[in-house]
Amino acid sequence: MVDILGRTPHATTLRDLVVMRAAYGDKPLLICRDEVLTYADADRLSNRVANQLLARGLVKGDVVATFMYNAVEQALLWFGCAKIGAVYASLNVSLAKDDLTYSLNDTGAKLFVVDEALAPVFNDAKPSLEITPEVFVHGDPACVPGAGLLDGLIEGDETLPDADVGMTDPVCIVYTGGSTSMPKGVLAPHLYYIAAAMRYQEIADATEDDVHYANSHFFHIGGQQFGVTGPLYCGMTGVMDRWFSASKYWDIVRKYGATILDPLGTMMSVLLLAPESPLDKQYKARVGVGIAASQVRRELKEEFETRFGTPMLEVYAMTEMGVLLCSERCTTVAKGPVGGPMAGRNS
Repeated sequence: MVDILGRTPHATTLRDLVVMRAAYGDKPLLICRDEVLTYADADRLSNRVANQLLARGLVKGDVVATFMYNAVEQALLWFGCAKIGAVYASLNVSLAKDDLTYSLNDTGAKLFVVDEALAPVFNDAKPSLEITPEVFVHGDPACVPGAGLLDGLIEGDETLPDADVGMTDPVCIVYTGGSTSMPKGVLAPHLYYIAAAMRYQEIADATEDDVHYANSHFFHIGGQQFGVTGPLYCGMTGVMDRWFSASKYWDIVRKYGATILDPLGTMMSVLLLAPESPLDKQYKARVGVGIAASQVRRELKEEFETRFGTPMLEVYAMTEMGVLLCSERCTTVAKGPVGGPMAGRNS
């Protein structure tokens, strides 16, 4: 039996967790750019993806890479990979030709999905690729010669395929920002996401009644864990958009009744630039996580909390180790250093 932070996880693989959470039925798991993916459909449609991948010769350990903006199809591709032991690798949509060439070659992907809007970058990179993945397009496949339509991967058999998938098996490659050189891939196993989700649940006091508006992307560990796997584990709803937008931010928070937010320090500073409004505290948000206040002046956090009425929890994290390595809790917010000793440990 696996013990994490003194608790037994609901499941130890994303495969099992998606299957288990299908019991939530028509409840939204992910709302992305106003498109809704329910818990039942996440399970059912990812089975289709899994069987399509198998039919195309992919096996356990093979990589499916994406170069796409946030979309519910990203979740289906990820879950489909998880169900057969394949590995999902979402690439940063800001990559230019050389960076994309390097990263895609590094994945060794057998199958690649590109957003129609990003096809010109891929077409420029294609002659330099050392791999020849089967290519599908999210949009019009005519934009990439020889490519198929992504919809074709979300058709067919809805039976859960047999697969030997373990908690230490890799399920994702997450590429770091490449601030010191080219992007570096972090190979993350299933239990990495389960453990992070349990930490998320503990830190944010998250329940199935919560809605998290996540500001990041599928290619970033923050977007994956705040927008998808944290909500999946807790039985709640994640909301994602194409990009962070200061002008639309609070409208989206109100529209979906978001109760948990994650504006980074720089985002908070931008949101504070807007003129004060009677609507500034008119929403359901009860807590914010992952603010990275070290990016901005110390007083900004207090200014944000005072104006918008939502306590913000500081978090320290690394892609290599998962989100929420060190964090405040809803009950322990204080000025000064972040975090404290674990239960039973001396400071």
